[in-house]
Amino acid sequence: MSFLETPRFPEDISWGSKGGPGYNTTVIQVNSGYESRNINWSYPLSEFDVSFGIRDQTDLYDLINLFHVVAGRAHGFRYKDWADHTSANSPNDPISSSDQLLANGDGVTLTYQLIKTYSFGPLSRVRPINKPVSGTTVISINGIDQTSRFSTNIITGVVTFNSNILGSITGASKANPCVISDASHGLSTGDTIHITGVVGMTQLNDNRYVVTYLNSNSYSINVNSSAFGLWTSGGSTNTIPQSGENVRAGFEFDVPVRFDSDTLEVNLESYNVQSTSVNLVEIRV
Repeated sequence: MSFLETPRFPEDISWGSKGGPGYNTTVIQVNSGYESRNINWSYPLSEFDVSFGIRDQTDLYDLINLFHVVAGRAHGFRYKDWADHTSANSPNDPISSSDQLLANGDGVTLTYQLIKTYSFGPLSRVRPINKPVSGTTVISINGIDQTSRFSTNIITGVVTFNSNILGSITGASKANPCVISDASHGLSTGDTIHITGVVGMTQLNDNRYVVTYLNSNSYSINVNSSAFGLWTSGGSTNTIPQSGENVRAGFEFDVPVRFDSDTLEVNLESYNVQSTSVNLVEIRV
């Protein structure tokens, strides 16, 4: 069994189709009428009837081509669920790097699974996102957008940060912006760092900043330190998420699906008019 990552199911057909998530629950009713309910699936599996989205022969032929390529039920592919395909609370809302909390950093972990949390009142349920759309993932650490030093695996939905760069501060200016001295720091413009252990200019500690490269031994950070205390010694910097820092993400995503039948039934009712019944079911990947 393989999976067709691209192209995804034709959007002209998925728009107008019907369907949505489904759960599997065992319900046992006793003589008194009370019920015992057991949740068999932690995560939903969606089903879609795409026949409603087939509007003309072009749509039908696209469907036929895909059906042959994936050999009916044999191979999976991506499907855009227009009702729920982004990290935002509504598909009409713009994606933000603060949309979904993935986890809190610990100073060691480099990989984080994309998830979407659904909440209503005091209850919530987490859904793993395994098929993010290429180029749509945005990441923040403690509210600071990340433009470098991470990658997103669109096959698994795992976000991986580059290996940590540990720096040692040898000076910090009282200026706007603050200039940090660190011999051979290895940072680039757009990288972000978390600072701890500074003596004197303690206002820098336990915050994350965006770096602007100046030279191999110094860089500036996006803070006005003019009114801060005088740096006297020390300070460490780290690029990966540190303990207590939250890692958040925004993204678009697809649903991994397959055809529900090995047979594609098409009824040619008259010239240029046709009807068919086609169902897709979500698969675990």
